[in-house]
Amino acid sequence: MSWDVFIMRFPPNAESIDQIADDWNPPSLGNGREIRAVLTELLPDIEYATSGWGVL
Repeated sequence: MSWDVFIMRFPPNAESIDQIADDWNPPSLGNGREIRAVLTELLPDIEYATSGWGVL
């Protein structure tokens, strides 16, 4: 089974997706290296292919 996951920063006061304004422009999560570092910290079993795809 394969899943694609969308990750974004929510507005600080939003507690659900319904509370995000339609015109919300989320800030950057960082570059690929920074994002992979955070994911590795949160998901220690994640492995990355040479293509950059993460597998958990």
